Amino acid sequence: RDFQVEGVSIGDSLLDHFSEEEIKRNKKNWFTNNKYTLVSPMKKSSFETYNHLQIAFKTNDSKKIIFAIDGIIKYVDDYQGCLKQMDVVSKSIEKFFKNLKKFDKYTFKHSYDKTGKSVQTTEGYDFDNGDKISISCQDWAKEIKFSDSLFIELRTKDYMQFLKTAYE
Repeated sequence: RDFQVEGVSIGDSLLDHFSEEEIKRNKKNWFTNNKYTLVSPMKKSSFETYNHLQIAFKTNDSKKIIFAIDGIIKYVDDYQGCLKQMDVVSKSIEKFFKNLKKFDKYTFKHSYDKTGKSVQTTEGYDFDNGDKISISCQDWAKEIKFSDSLFIELRTKDYMQFLKTAYE
């Protein structure tokens, strides 16, 4: 709850930040398991850092309490710039949170791209309670037609568990 992305925190009600109409309009049906609902892209003109947010809440929760927030910054054809910003964000997190367990930075082929040309570099931090902060840069192949992007992901332990079966 102490860490905010554009004023939004884990544990907030999504309804405190966006209208029901905005939520409905941006709802994604990416999961085969419907425990959680994902909304993206969530945008406001007041955002100072991120192009948009991607947010998850439990599907049957009328208050729409937030369990995951991803802040996304586009880096059009600038993967190296994304990696530099990733280091800046990492240092900022380490100053803000003193006792996190850091996991090493690693790069892998993105599973969405069946050509194997797109990669993602990720590093992150685990809280004692199982919650996580991850920072990722995605470098998409030209054929995929997605923008290279930096993701700052704040996710609860429960949401992380859900993601293990969300696409089955």
